[in-house]
Amino acid sequence: MNLLNKISGQLRDNFRCGSRVEENIENMPDEIFFSLLDTVFTLVEYKGDIASMVKKIPNARIFIVDKNRAILAIRGDVQEVVDELFDVIIYVNPSSLYTLCDISPVEASGATSFYNSVYLPLNGSGVIVGIVDTGIDYLNEEFINEDNTSRILTIWDQLIPTGKKPEGQFVGSEYTREEINKAIKAKKDGQDPYSIVPSKDENGHGTSMASVVGARGANPAVIGVAPRCDFAIVKLGTSPPKLNDQLGVYGNALTFSTSVLFLSMKYLYDLSYKLKKPIVILLPLSGVRGAHNGLAVNERYIDEISKVRGITVVVPTGNQGDADNHVSGKIVKRGDIQSIQVKVDKNQKNLNIEIWISKPDKFALSIVSPSGEIISRIPPSLNKITEIKFLYESTIIYVQYSIPEVLTGDEKITINARNIREGIWIFQLIGELVVTGDYDAYLLQRELLAPGTKFLNPNPYETLTIPSTSSYAISVGYYNQNNNSNVTESGRGYTRDGRVKPEVVAGGVNALVTAVGGATQVISGSSVAAAVVAGCSALIFQWGIINGNDKNLYATKVKTYLIAGTSKREGDIYPNPQWGYGMVNIKGVFDNIRLKINEFRGNDDEFFRIEESTFATIEYQGDIANAIEKNLNARVFFIDEKRAIIVVKGDVNEVINKLSDVSIHVIPDLTDEEFFGIAQFTFATIEYQGDVASAVKKIPNARVLILDKKRALLVIAGSIQDVQDVLDELSDVIIYAVPTVLHTLCDISPVESSGVTAFHNSIYLPLDGRGVTIGIVDTGIDYLNEEFINEDGTSRVLAIWDQTVTGGKKPEGQYGGSEYTREEINKAIKAKKEGQDPYKIVPSKDEIGHGTSMASIIGARGVNPEVRGVAPKCNFVIVKLYRAPLTVLDDFGVYGNVVTYTTSILFSGIKYLYDLSRKLKIPMVILVPLGTNSGPHNGLAFIERYIDEISKVKGITVVVPNGNQGDSDTHTSGTITETADTKSIELKIDKSQKNIKFEIWISKPDKFSLSIISPSGEIIERIPPSLNKVTEIKFLYESTMIYVEYSIPETLTGEERITIKARNIREGTWTFKLTGELVVTGKYDAYLIQRELLAPGTKFLNPDPYETLTIPSTSSYAISVGYYNQNNNSNVTESGRGYTRDGRVKPDVVAGGVNALVTAVGGATQVISGSSVAAAVVAGCSALIFQWGIINGNDKNLYATKVKTYLIGGALKREGDIYPNPQWGYGMVNLKGIFDNIRLKINEFRGNNDIVIKKPIDENEYYVRNLFIRLPRE
Repeated sequence: MNLLNKISGQLRDNFRCGSRVEENIENMPDEIFFSLLDTVFTLVEYKGDIASMVKKIPNARIFIVDKNRAILAIRGDVQEVVDELFDVIIYVNPSSLYTLCDISPVEASGATSFYNSVYLPLNGSGVIVGIVDTGIDYLNEEFINEDNTSRILTIWDQLIPTGKKPEGQFVGSEYTREEINKAIKAKKDGQDPYSIVPSKDENGHGTSMASVVGARGANPAVIGVAPRCDFAIVKLGTSPPKLNDQLGVYGNALTFSTSVLFLSMKYLYDLSYKLKKPIVILLPLSGVRGAHNGLAVNERYIDEISKVRGITVVVPTGNQGDADNHVSGKIVKRGDIQSIQVKVDKNQKNLNIEIWISKPDKFALSIVSPSGEIISRIPPSLNKITEIKFLYESTIIYVQYSIPEVLTGDEKITINARNIREGIWIFQLIGELVVTGDYDAYLLQRELLAPGTKFLNPNPYETLTIPSTSSYAISVGYYNQNNNSNVTESGRGYTRDGRVKPEVVAGGVNALVTAVGGATQVISGSSVAAAVVAGCSALIFQWGIINGNDKNLYATKVKTYLIAGTSKREGDIYPNPQWGYGMVNIKGVFDNIRLKINEFRGNDDEFFRIEESTFATIEYQGDIANAIEKNLNARVFFIDEKRAIIVVKGDVNEVINKLSDVSIHVIPDLTDEEFFGIAQFTFATIEYQGDVASAVKKIPNARVLILDKKRALLVIAGSIQDVQDVLDELSDVIIYAVPTVLHTLCDISPVESSGVTAFHNSIYLPLDGRGVTIGIVDTGIDYLNEEFINEDGTSRVLAIWDQTVTGGKKPEGQYGGSEYTREEINKAIKAKKEGQDPYKIVPSKDEIGHGTSMASIIGARGVNPEVRGVAPKCNFVIVKLYRAPLTVLDDFGVYGNVVTYTTSILFSGIKYLYDLSRKLKIPMVILVPLGTNSGPHNGLAFIERYIDEISKVKGITVVVPNGNQGDSDTHTSGTITETADTKSIELKIDKSQKNIKFEIWISKPDKFSLSIISPSGEIIERIPPSLNKVTEIKFLYESTMIYVEYSIPETLTGEERITIKARNIREGTWTFKLTGELVVTGKYDAYLIQRELLAPGTKFLNPDPYETLTIPSTSSYAISVGYYNQNNNSNVTESGRGYTRDGRVKPDVVAGGVNALVTAVGGATQVISGSSVAAAVVAGCSALIFQWGIINGNDKNLYATKVKTYLIGGALKREGDIYPNPQWGYGMVNLKGIFDNIRLKINEFRGNNDIVIKKPIDENEYYVRNLFIRLPRE
């Protein structure tokens, strides 16, 4: 029985499956249950103990895929089971069908010039290419080495149930290289090889793909791009007829479901991790159902695994460019109508259409049948499914609104037509809420439709298939390499959210490949282009990881190398939706890579390798630093004024005995707890793989705390350069070392302008934050303030983690500090009332007051009615942050004494709040009222990626202010239009500025070089852009030292970053001249650190107030908040402005932030302004939405994207302004507007016999669950 054929996710997008449940299945073994013909499979994301929950349901079984995902097997009513598992299911994946992209030409890629190159021989050796397809002809000589051993490491055939299942999978058979070798030998001996390895490629597509990627060249005419690579093959199980029927598939094209594709990717990823080899995963498949914005389940998984070093996923953009299965349009204003006309072929029996409306818009639908029967406005309601019967056509259409769709925040309309009649059907969209007005509609792939079924006004753009819209995948279109011309079938960009796709194109017409059985055939299509690029990616992995030229190779780096090397047609403008950044050219890739690495290692030319050394912890008296300097084989790391760690090449005791000038006494080594508590040590957050704990044990000046299976916290003794040395020592286990940046508070508001006070005592919709917790990462809280104490004298603060107090109990899984529970806080409050010292019980104080002010805006109880917060009944969890050490402040050249915090400390605080929310099973809004200028400003900073990760969990929302850098003169930008053109960045240095550090970001795939002119006119000519090169430059007249480091490409973003660090910098105007070396987009941005960390006169002379959002407010999933003057609805120039550097709309909303009266430490009041207060208002509003949805049960599936969409949908707009815009985002937050825009009447489809008759709902009449509300008319 083919089990995988039934892993289809047949949830029917919440349409009921009406199968009757047999009475005898309760005790049925799982294996038999999984094999039953009518068993329905669906992929879910879960939390908690889902396995135990499923055991209680007789008609369901579960297969746990990993800690986040599982596959449910259900017999009978699918929706009932899903409803029963509501508390543990985060997301149910809608069904989708994937088809092959058919299948070029290797020579056009330039790969052949490297096979026998003397200088740079590359053939894919040491790299795995994983192919998810129809299998492979493993007996073909092209995939067998000269010694008759197979190049195939493993085959997982999902269609064969009789063999050994792969570890962690529940279906199919896995065949190892040893078994394949035996089968090859059996064939040569005249025996049956298929009795050993029965896997065959009946279709031939997978064999052709492997040929393009890496045919050995036994037949020289078909040699592949990487002829010495290894292969790992997954032969997919096909989707069942039931799913094809459900989605209206016409014909017999080969299709595969979402679940099998996901399992296959996971299998290949796990194999790469197990073998510790880099892998390129090729997915030559395409689907159309989904948002086309990178947020489909498989796309998010691709993004997840692509953040691991040595993993790259390559996907074709499909062949739907001229398929007439996509249409788009724009509604300009409310009440306007746009029509989508679908011509239905007479052979089309059923039809499935998805319409996606960009957030925050809301459209309604009307339908006109070919006979003229009209179904008037079906209003957009929350997850409503309506059944409509057309009498003349005898057609039934099911319409489901998802408002908002869970993962994207967009509106999705799903139309499922059964027994549809031929003719022209008209689907009219009516604007109900119009901000952007954009919509896109998609039919299934052309090969799954009857020939005449099509949109009558198709749009060939945004026809990329899924998963090619994944952010991290390398997405490949195809062209005719014989004449460098367009191919109309190739899927075209951009994505629906405006990202450039495809990244590259490759030849894909008339490719000669090996076929099953060893013959040859000619093939064309986007799959072959993807196979070419997969082979090129393998060559880059070989050059970088296998040959040691760039071991930190991530998907983003591989992508940037490919883009930078592209060839371009003369006269075309790049990037563009057809050609992306150009035609892949592997020779061009290596022409653009500079291999001479000259890494800065401090004043010493020789790098000191700690792992070759011995060490001792000592107490000392005297000048030990001077004594150690005389010994070239020794280093000292200071703990404090009396203790140090001596590290010696050789015998440490021998060196200690020679140090006669100082008094030394060897003491026990510091415990981890002591080590983490040393104030001047530096924290570094890392993403790791393997046994990082054992690796760190070999390094005497470092300790590690494992935070989770992906992240760890290092604490390191020594200078910033010592920190870098430790990171270098751990390069084999560190996937990514998070750059240390400095976060500052965003200063600190007006509650009334947000419209929340109307809900505090409302009879119809009372909302006050009850049941919701606000987590604040800040300077602490005055927990003795009456505003945060309930009427009964108990605290509203559930927990405080004070990272600065060392005497208490550490939080579980954290490095230090002290955690105080609600019970302990209650005891402290009671002690104060009794005249005792509360700080003996809970010694945490908010000396600065910022955190207390933030908590006041969010949820002051109203003991003083003037300071009542947005959510006066919410609970709090507080993290008081640990300040940045002096070594980091010195490295950045910080001027003054402003409070700052490092990335590692901030990350630890956010993670603590997230973990506590999951532990207590409570919805939480996390407020992060801090920001930094350092980073890419495109959502890919480490903190931002973590925020995106946790925001995908139900009941978690992160709110971040945009900062106050709008008018700070700390950002400048520009564009270079041609190669060799120059642009100058002029930086004025204040006389009080001693050191400075800043970054220049160049948009990929461009490459710029740098020249520097000092105030005295001394010129440093072109410093060429080289791979991770650090150059030290001495300016004689100024006595200034400048260090220039190129990151090409920067690890996570794939962009070029130039880091400039100046020591003893002199006042005056310094000119940094950029020269275009490779110019496609030409755009660059430069950022100083935050204004409050600079001397008053230090600034860019040509500042740009846009793209001044601080990080982490450029996170994709965070709710990013700007501020305005709520007293007169005017702009505030200090507020950080959008958009992000990659063009996304930020801020999402704005809130009032001027002259807010708040409670202060000690119970007094004060007036404050700034972006933090606006964010605090929105955090409080988010808590009220969580209360309405999760606590009160109106919308339990609340994710960050939904909360954001609700906030945007209710925003007020100034008359005359165009929205969205970089200053106001989508408008001014208004809670009343939110609930005016939510339709709460839920009428769920409950079976084929329930016909729903939908009547228009008056705007003044609606339901809150079972409560009917009628608002009085004016």
